[in-house]
Formats: sequence, structure tokens, C-alpha cells
Amino acid sequence: MGATPADWVPANEEAAELNATVTAAQGGDVGPATLSAPKPQRVNARATTRALAAGHTLGRHGHAAGVTDAMIAEVDAEFGKANPVESEIHLRNAYHVIRGYFEALGMPIPAASANVNASDAAS
Repeated sequence: MGATPADWVPANEEAAELNATVTAAQGGDVGPATLSAPKPQRVNARATTRALAAGHTLGRHGHAAGVTDAMIAEVDAEFGKANPVESEIHLRNAYHVIRGYFEALGMPIPAASANVNASDAAS
């Protein structure tokens, strides 16, 4: 038999605090039923996309690595279909999304490599 919601426990204190905050904002009691993640709207959360592969690749190499030919090959391999032009586009978009996240939070942005700057100047 599988676990019931009563058997669920938060993964860490931050998850428990987040659940308590969300539940309190919704006017309910804090309990195990609040531990399931809500389904994202208009998104297939299980889809494997080239953009997801680009995010995984940037996560492995770090933001400061920029975009390299080796990273483009990794995205192609993870996605399962070779298309280096599309993979580079998705890597560059992911790079800028991460940069925007840093800027929005007021965090220092890791130094970009020459590859990213050269790609941006070409477009």
C-alpha cells in the first residue's frame, strides 16, 4: 500500500514553513494535505524539452561558463535530437533568464564568458 497524506512529512523546515504560510493565506489549517504541490497552470510539468535540457546543462556548468559548443552538444544529447542551432538558442535564452533572476533579486551576476558576449554581439 502507498503512503497516505497523513504519512507525509515536509522535506525540511523551509518546506514546512512555506506550507504553513500558504495554508494560512488560504484561511485553512496547516496539515499534511497541504504538502502536495499544486498543478502548474498551462504547463505540462512532465515534458522533456530542449529548454529543460538547456537549464540542466547550465546548472551543471554554472552561469559563468556562458554558452560553449560542448554545452550545445550536451543539450542535443539530453534532448535526443541533434539540432545545434536550436540548442544554442535555448542555452542563450536560459542564460538570460538566469541573469534576469539574479538582477531581480539584486544579487551579483556571475561573470559571463567571452562566448556569451560574442554570441550576443552577433545577434
